[in-house]
Order: sequence, then C-alpha cells, then structure tokens
Amino acid sequence: MCQAGRESEQSASTVTNIQKIISQVEAAFKNLSENAKQVLGSLNYKVRSDYKQMVEIGDKYQQDANQMAELMNEFASSTEEMAFSLEQILGAIETLANSTQNAAASSEEITSSIFDTASAIENVAKIAHNQAGSARKLTEMIQKFKL
Repeated sequence: MCQAGRESEQSASTVTNIQKIISQVEAAFKNLSENAKQVLGSLNYKVRSDYKQMVEIGDKYQQDANQMAELMNEFASSTEEMAFSLEQILGAIETLANSTQNAAASSEEITSSIFDTASAIENVAKIAHNQAGSARKLTEMIQKFKL
C-alpha cells in the first residue's frame, strides 16, 4: 500500500474517531442538560416551598406582634386609669384628712365637715369601686399573657 493510501486510511480512521467523540460529547451534553433541568426543577420547587413557608411564618409573627402591641396598649391604658384613680383616692383622702382636722378645730363647722367627710367617703367608695373594675380588667389582661 502506498503512502497516500495509508494516510487516507488514517484520515478515515481519525474522522471515525472524531465522529465517535463528537457523539459522546453530544450525549454527555444532553445528559448534563437533562440533569441540570432536574436539579433546577428540584431547587425551584424546594426554594418556592421554603419561601412560601417563610412568608407564612413572617405573617404569623406579624399577627403575634400586633396582638402583643394591642395587649400592651390595653395594659398601658389600664395602668394610666389606675394611676388616675389612685390620684383621685389620694386627693379624697387629703380632703378627708383636711375635713377631719377642720371638724376637730371648729365645733361650728362640725356639721359641714361631716357632710364633706361623707361626700369624700362616698367619692372614695365610688373610686374604689371603679378601681376594683380596673383591677378586674387588668387581671383579665394579665391572664391573657399566661400561655
């Protein structure tokens, strides 16, 4: 066989080998492409479900925070009402003390002082009644904090 024939056979063999390699590379790329699609599909599904779950958890945290803020506002409001009631009680007690001192100091004002004292006691009773209602509300709100 001549040199040209051998080179022709070698070229044909090389071409055949190159075609086999190209077929293998194409198969590998096709396989890689399909595997990549599967991986991306799985990741897409997993990421979406995880994201959805995170959004739901965030919403629940927001709802809990809103409820807690509402309870704290109610608690603060009740505390302010109780502080106001205590100031009124202290004022009524001062009035009662002043009325008692005035009654002891002046026998002419005893009748008037007794009336003032009765009125102050009545106010104290009203305020104490209101205070009991506020305390009851506060107790109910505190019960809400107990989990």
